[in-house]
Amino acid sequence: TSSFQIEHGPHGGPCPGSSLPFSPSLAAGTTNINAGSFSALTTTISREDGQQDMQSVQLHMPAGLEGLLSNVKLCPEGQANEGTCGPESQIGETIVSVGLGGDPFTVTGGKVYLTEKYAGAPFGLSIVNPAVAGPFNLGKVIVRAKIEIDPHTAALTITTGEIPHILKGIPLQIKHVN
Repeated sequence: TSSFQIEHGPHGGPCPGSSLPFSPSLAAGTTNINAGSFSALTTTISREDGQQDMQSVQLHMPAGLEGLLSNVKLCPEGQANEGTCGPESQIGETIVSVGLGGDPFTVTGGKVYLTEKYAGAPFGLSIVNPAVAGPFNLGKVIVRAKIEIDPHTAALTITTGEIPHILKGIPLQIKHVN
């Protein structure tokens, strides 16, 4: 028999109380800052160890941030829900880091697809991430999101559905979503 004392929380801080804190960070930007120019938009949402898991994400994009989507074919709902949209609907990629500590496991190769109407919004997203770690292939994680458009400013609000915390019995501990 052995025992040990837990005297500190993550990073030497205090032990959490009855509920975990939640103060995620957001880093966002474009690679080309010239007005009127085309550029990819990158957003990274992160949380530290010892904080609550991400339940869902809502991003309010500033007015004037626009995309040219007329050549993007909208993925039908059935395919979007199954994570089988075609490349003609792809508008982005994802990188997700999972696990605890200073060196989380990073999963690349995720895809973001523009979809038909979703959850009462005029457009949606199907965010499809592979769940592969070394020899372990747990399939894919599909997160849906709705895209709402402000009728006065054309600013977008993107709201995800529930972000999974456990996949086939394995806790995900999502740290970063890019």
